[in-house]
Amino acid sequence: MEPTTHRSELPQGRVATIMGFAFAAFAVWIFPPLLGGIGMVFGGVAVFKGDRMGWWAVGASVLGILLGFALNALPQDVVGA
Repeated sequence: MEPTTHRSELPQGRVATIMGFAFAAFAVWIFPPLLGGIGMVFGGVAVFKGDRMGWWAVGASVLGILLGFALNALPQDVVGA
């Protein structure tokens, strides 16, 4: 009798989902339109590959863009640059 090994497999688009969340987080501080857009693309790729969490990455990227714009609109003495 051979021992069975169960390997938990991630959904196919999970790496793209993780990359989407990473770009969404960086979009808050560094050039929101570009990095947020890249995060949305990664989220879309994840959804296309079958990972439903990709939609969360798309939403997080939109939120990262909006937060990035809001933080950039604040005066420098409030942000503490």
